[in-house]
Amino acid sequence: MWERWDRVRELQDPEGYLYRTGMNLFRNRRRRVALAVRRAVHLAPPPGDEIRTIDDRDAIVRAVGRLTPAQRAALVLVDLVGLTSPEAGSALGVRPSTVRVLAARGRTILRQQIGGFDGSP
Repeated sequence: MWERWDRVRELQDPEGYLYRTGMNLFRNRRRRVALAVRRAVHLAPPPGDEIRTIDDRDAIVRAVGRLTPAQRAALVLVDLVGLTSPEAGSALGVRPSTVRVLAARGRTILRQQIGGFDGSP
């Protein structure tokens, strides 16, 4: 938005456009995070089991909350946004190998935290 503010400010309601764009980005990222987490831990709750779905989502949110900010950022950029390690490293200001390590550790932690969904410890 900032890069194109010269065009946006000429709109009838630039604040509304900014708000709508921000909400759309938030919703898209939220959907992508949920999908990536389900793919990362291979979750597929049975259809129609709403309570289990809520419990699973809660466990996912808690598990993702236990990751370090750097691990979360690496996972989001690599698994959700689809950046390569060099691209994500540039965005985070770290080496590509650091991004790979952070993402791998984040995935491992998620699998450990959410691994008990099938009834196993």
